[in-house]
This record gives sequence, C-alpha cells and structure tokens, in this order.
Amino acid sequence: MHSSSINKHPRFPFINIGRTVDYAKQAGEYHHPDFIGSEDDWSFQIEKLSGLGTYRSESEAISASEKALFANYSHLADKYLEEAIESKNLELALSLAERRGFWQGRDQRQREIAVIVNDALSILKPLA
Repeated sequence: MHSSSINKHPRFPFINIGRTVDYAKQAGEYHHPDFIGSEDDWSFQIEKLSGLGTYRSESEAISASEKALFANYSHLADKYLEEAIESKNLELALSLAERRGFWQGRDQRQREIAVIVNDALSILKPLA
C-alpha cells in the first residue's frame, strides 16, 4: 500500500508539500480521465490553496511554495507573522521574516539584472 508523501513544510506548518498524485488521490481526482500527472511530480498547498504547477523535486516545491507565499499570498504571510508574534512563537516569526527578506532581495536582484541586460542590449543593438 502506498503511503502519502504529503508532509509539512520544514519551516512553515501551514504549507504542505507532497507528490502531485497524492494530492489528486486526496481530492478523488487520481482516476479522473482528465488527470495528467507523473509519480515524480511534486506540488504544494498553502492552507487549502493549491500551488501553481508541478515541480521535479521536493526541494523545488518547497522553494516554489515560499515564493508563492511571499509574492502571491503576502496577506497570509502577514497573518501568520502576526499570529506568531502574538503567540510568542519566535522561531516561526523569525523564519517568516528571514524568508520574506530572502525573496524580496531575490526579486530586487532580478529586477536590477533585467535593467543591466536591457541597457546592454540597447547599446549593442546598433552594432547588429
């Protein structure tokens, strides 16, 4: 018998990470004719919100869940940070703050690199 791969995120207990087929089995969609999935695909859920897409590994799904939390569901991150502070759960509060900073910094770096690349392309375009 196959046991479920769905487990809590290593830092955030409100995020679940698991194989896509296990989520489909849980929802009763595994044998649905429209279900397309591989035994190797990974997904995530933040609360009951399913992640966008599937991922090749558990670590990719963990990373994608964090990016989605801070980019798409920042109101949930704010809610959990407030709850963590109120309940004096410093480990969760610090994890939320640290990972938010990581993702904000990463987004900022990507924007800066895009500007540099666009500037370089505009300089090189007349030479082409």
